Amino acid sequence: MSEILQAVQVAESIRHTRSTGEIWRALKSFVGPLGFTQLSVLSTLDASADKLAPHVMYIDAPAKFVDAFDQRALLHHYPLIQHALTTSDPFTVRQVQARGLTAEQRNALEFVGSELNLTSGFVVPVRRAGKMLGVVMFGGVRCRLGPIERSTLHLLAHSAVVRAIDLKDAPKEAATSELSPRERQCLQWASKGKTDAEIGVILGISARTARFHIENAKRKLGAATRVQAVAEAMRRHAIAA
Repeated sequence: MSEILQAVQVAESIRHTRSTGEIWRALKSFVGPLGFTQLSVLSTLDASADKLAPHVMYIDAPAKFVDAFDQRALLHHYPLIQHALTTSDPFTVRQVQARGLTAEQRNALEFVGSELNLTSGFVVPVRRAGKMLGVVMFGGVRCRLGPIERSTLHLLAHSAVVRAIDLKDAPKEAATSELSPRERQCLQWASKGKTDAEIGVILGISARTARFHIENAKRKLGAATRVQAVAEAMRRHAIAA
């Protein structure tokens, strides 16, 4: 079974979970074989936050780690979280390190790395309709982070945070325009990893038209990326897994 197909199936199982514990178990069962040993999920973060503890949805660390992190006032200096607040795109630890860090940022990164035994990681900011819902951080020592792994982690992180929030708050579904049949078709093929050009060939339309339909679907679903649009469409039963 391909990793993409497996990830789609895990995303579908997450959509039907009845507890947050099931969500994190499903997520960890997928990322473990990729070399990720640490999972942290944060919610309701913004630039004004000064403590980590109130925002932890799940973390593979003892309570004393979170206490020590907050006692050292590291949140405003921890570069992974601070960068996640400024972007919708997933990124690796190495990408952040390459940007050039202050002494305080390096110290914060080294503290977390030494406490949790991490040298590699991948961070997924999760947004819906432009609003920050949470941040998912995957960490480990020898992690597989090729293009396929990044796409699958992005999909699963979005699915997990959205489902966890739905279970916690049971929000009413926002009223959105119905997806057109063509938008559903394009999203369905996008869920299988097809590019705009490939979708165009399959459906007998141009790549530009395929991209137009996917952009419309993203807008209707309040998604920042096509991966998030696929996850949201699955959550709403607009397309099949």
